[in-house]
Amino acid sequence: MRKISFRPASRRSSHAQPGADRPAGTWRRPRAEAFPANLPRWQWFSAPTGHTPCRISDEDYSPQVEWSSLAGTALGALIGVSATLAAERTRWRRGRQDTDKATKQRTYAEYLAALSRTRNEIRGAAISESVPAADRSRRAAEAFRTGGAYELRYQVELIGRDSVIVASDKAFRTLRELRDLVEGGTLHRDDVYLGRRDVWDAAFSELRQHMKADLSIS
Repeated sequence: MRKISFRPASRRSSHAQPGADRPAGTWRRPRAEAFPANLPRWQWFSAPTGHTPCRISDEDYSPQVEWSSLAGTALGALIGVSATLAAERTRWRRGRQDTDKATKQRTYAEYLAALSRTRNEIRGAAISESVPAADRSRRAAEAFRTGGAYELRYQVELIGRDSVIVASDKAFRTLRELRDLVEGGTLHRDDVYLGRRDVWDAAFSELRQHMKADLSIS
């Protein structure tokens, strides 16, 4: 009589992989299955990703993606450099304008001081009635040489705008005419001296206004 066994013939599932019922580390894939015959040799050592490695053919490869990426990077770098250069140029221009304005302001102040100093020397010569006429004339002539108005006048012509230059020339000539009167023996009480003095005061005030406007000073 044949014995009937209720023990399953095998515990392997129909879906189990080869060697799944063996202890870990004891099963090895057969060489024929590990390296299929139709698999190229360069794919043997590829990483086991679970997918069959594929090689991109030269027909499928296009450098357009790489060129577009490089072009985008270069364009971004160019924009960054351009923005930096523009900012540096604006900063340099602003600093240059501040320096020019400071130089102009200092020159204008020195020129006004020189004209005032020269005017005071001429007035001192005109009121010295007890001093001989020759000494008064010499003092009035020296007022322009020691006052420094000549040198600063040329500097104003180099850096000032047209309205300042015209007003500067007018004030300088008026002051020189006042000096010529004192050199000729005119005293501070004479009408011709008083009239020329008023012309000088108006010219000097006009010069100050044009300088303030050039420096944007209210």
